[in-house]
Amino acid sequence: MPETDDSALVEASRGGDLEAFSALVMRHQGALRACIAVRLDEPHHAEDLAQEVFILAFRKLGEFEAGRPFAPWLRGIAFNLLRNYGRKARAVASGDAGALRALVDAEIGALHADGGEADWRAALQSCLGELGDDPRGLVRARYEEDIGVAEICRRSGKRHSAVTMQLHRIRMQLKACIERRLGLA
Repeated sequence: MPETDDSALVEASRGGDLEAFSALVMRHQGALRACIAVRLDEPHHAEDLAQEVFILAFRKLGEFEAGRPFAPWLRGIAFNLLRNYGRKARAVASGDAGALRALVDAEIGALHADGGEADWRAALQSCLGELGDDPRGLVRARYEEDIGVAEICRRSGKRHSAVTMQLHRIRMQLKACIERRLGLA
C-alpha cells in the first residue's frame, strides 16, 4: 500500500484518532511481525514484540517526521526492541541430543510404564526409515551427532528460521507416524 496513504492516518493518529492508528496497525502488522519473527530464535515471541512496537510508535508519534515513510520508522523501533530483547533474553541452548534423549525417555516412561518402550523405539525407527534422505540427514545431524542449529545453518547455507521450521515439521511428521503405528491417532 502506498506510503502516501499512511501520512493522513499518521496525522489523524497524532490528533488522537484511535481508529486511524488502528488502520495503521492493520496495514503494517503482518509485515512487521514477519520482520521480527525471522530475527528470533523463538518466532512465537514476534507477536509480543510487534505489539510493543506499535505501543511505542503510538507514544512517539510526535517524533515521527511528516512526509517520511512510516514502515521503515516502525522497523527502526522494532530493531531497537530486538536489540534490547537480545540482551535481556539471551537464548539458552536447549535441544541437544542429551536433552532430547531425556525428554523421549521421560515420555516413553510415562506413557508405557508397562514395558512397551520397544514398540515406541521400533515405531520411531520405522518412521525414520520413511523419511527422505535430506530430512533423515538433518535429524541425524541435529539429534544423533548433536550439531547445533547455527552450525547446520552454516554448513547448509540455510537461514536459521528455515532449519528450525524444517526440524519442527520433521518432528511433527514423526510424531504423527509413530501415533499411527501404535494406534494412538
